[in-house]
Amino acid sequence: MKTKHKTSRPPASSQRTQDRQFAGSSDETRPASKTHPAVALAGVSAFLAGTVLLYHLLPFETVAHDAILLIGLVTIGIFVPDLFWQKVWRNASAGLTRTPAQGSWDRTITKFAGLTASLGFVGMLYWLFPEYTTKSPFYQHFWALLKVLVPVMLGLAIPYLYLVDRRMEQPEDNLWHLGKVVLFQWEGVDGRAVGQQLLGWLIKGFFLPLMFGYMCSDIVRLYQYDYGKLVSFRETWEFLYFFLFYMDVVFGTMGYVMSLRLIDTHIRSSEPTMLGWAVAVVCYEPFWSLIGRQYLQYGSSFSWRK
Repeated sequence: MKTKHKTSRPPASSQRTQDRQFAGSSDETRPASKTHPAVALAGVSAFLAGTVLLYHLLPFETVAHDAILLIGLVTIGIFVPDLFWQKVWRNASAGLTRTPAQGSWDRTITKFAGLTASLGFVGMLYWLFPEYTTKSPFYQHFWALLKVLVPVMLGLAIPYLYLVDRRMEQPEDNLWHLGKVVLFQWEGVDGRAVGQQLLGWLIKGFFLPLMFGYMCSDIVRLYQYDYGKLVSFRETWEFLYFFLFYMDVVFGTMGYVMSLRLIDTHIRSSEPTMLGWAVAVVCYEPFWSLIGRQYLQYGSSFSWRK
């Protein structure tokens, strides 16, 4: 004879208690945001104000210098409150102590050697591959950026490295290991740390020219756009769609430029595998022109706008 088993169900009050407990445990395990909402709002506000400023004043003769000014304004909008209000350098992920230790000029000079080697490594690749020729219309903006950025970087590098080194929990970082190699001081060198340093700069060297080039192209488009068209839904939607991508490359460019331990934006680790690199760079020029056109061009001449 078959017996029917009746499944017991907890009372509604008990179920609600369990739901609240589950919700509470979810809240407790939810990771905290690395950026305070007010800091994010300050960054977006600086970006919007800077864009309006560029459009109305056209402060420089070249769009590259306009873009550099915008990056500077957004940097101030984000990292001034981050440093002096949020004090992000105290984050555990920054790897800095609150009490400075005795400074080491020896380590500082070694790190400076590692920095110049990193720049030289990327510069050698630019010289080696014709994609980055100074005659390229797309990359000419990037070369204008380097003429401003590199002297400033080298001028501030030694005092910055010295002050940050004093507060580092582990001062013998990737930069230090590469510097040891450049100075032919092989004892204690970690090959993996050297590889990570070079990979991190390879990421910057590949993506920064693209992001800055896209940013300058978008600024030119903003200058030339006919805002009288923004009277229809389609034109408004397409403009906002473009503007979101413009906003994306502005913050992306600033992120590559301002990857510093002091503001807890330094590179933690870089992808070491060929597969990881392949699936990332295939979506960007110069690889996308080949791969996209030959294998992934599913579009047609049909236009949905009609």
